[in-house]
Amino acid sequence: MKRLFFLIVLAAAASYYFLGDAGLVVLPWGGGGSYKFVPRGEGRALLVTKGDSKVDFTVGRDVDETFMLFGAQTDAGAEYLSAWFAGITMPTAIALYKRYPDFHMCKSAGAAEAQRSVQDLSVVSDQAAVRDELAAFVKDFHERIRSGGRRLCLRLVGHELELNSWEYGGAKMAFGSDLKKNNLFVDRVEAYDCQELLTGKKSL
Repeated sequence: MKRLFFLIVLAAAASYYFLGDAGLVVLPWGGGGSYKFVPRGEGRALLVTKGDSKVDFTVGRDVDETFMLFGAQTDAGAEYLSAWFAGITMPTAIALYKRYPDFHMCKSAGAAEAQRSVQDLSVVSDQAAVRDELAAFVKDFHERIRSGGRRLCLRLVGHELELNSWEYGGAKMAFGSDLKKNNLFVDRVEAYDCQELLTGKKSL
């Protein structure tokens, strides 16, 4: 939860602080960028150039997963990202809901178990339309939280990505396992009212 709070605070400042070869640097973010899939061995790599960042990913398995959101920011975490989310997979969320219908509330007996199930999701997309949708869903998420409305669920369709290298302004950036994993290339995104999925009124 500390990491979640840290990223949200940084997102509000519209910049990201990261320790690179040259020390502490501030990474602003913006839209656009260049995205190129290239063959690598028996698979593919994704090369992203965005602003002063050059990023190399290995493209992994196909992904079609729906998450109940507990955090959302546009371009949060690093310049090359399209969005960042914190969420619980729907099978896990449904299992929690059956035992603790209020598990998404801090006062719930199931809150601690829910927190342990939250995953960080760093999302990259080469499509302007998808990035616009992601931005709209991030806004919707925060509006729902402020108004006490129902939680938002997102279906993300694309591929897993593994971060191999990241350069910023020509300097190699150091990163931990939390940034290496949990990256997704998304070419389709859909939003749902979580309550309808949790209660079975709507199925995917």
